[in-house]
Amino acid sequence: MGFIGNKPADTFHTTVKQSFTPDSSTTAFTLNQSVAGENEVELFINNVRQEPGSGKAYTASSTTLTMSEAPTTGDDMYCIFQGRHKAIISCQTLLYKVHIFIQLLIWQAKRLHYQQAHYLIQLPRQLVTPLLQHLQLQVVER
Repeated sequence: MGFIGNKPADTFHTTVKQSFTPDSSTTAFTLNQSVAGENEVELFINNVRQEPGSGKAYTASSTTLTMSEAPTTGDDMYCIFQGRHKAIISCQTLLYKVHIFIQLLIWQAKRLHYQQAHYLIQLPRQLVTPLLQHLQLQVVER
C-alpha cells in the first residue's frame, strides 16, 4: 500500500518511567537505569518538564540524577528514560489479541443469554447492544 511521508509504525511500545519521593532536602536521586547524560532522561515535577543541563534544573550521569535545588515535599516527581522500552508489541499481535478477546465476549454472550451479557462485560447498554449486533455478524463458527 502506498503512502506519503514516513512509513506507518507497525509496533506499539511503552516507555520506562520512574517515580521519586521528594523531601525538600534531597538533591541527588538514584536512577533505576544507567544513563550517559541528562539528555537521556526527561524529568517532570508536577507534570512540568524540567530543563536538563549544568546550571539548569538537573544533571544526570550513570545512575545519579542531581537536582540544582531540592524539590518540595509532596511534589509529583518522575522521569521517563528516552530510547528505553518496557514492552514492544506488533500491531498484528495486538489486533489478534483484541480479536480473541471479542470472540470470547461473543461466546460468553451467547452462552449466558443476551440480557446477562450486559453484566459480563460491564459496559453501558447503549454501547453493548450495537457492538454485539455488529460483531455477531462476523463470528465464524467452528
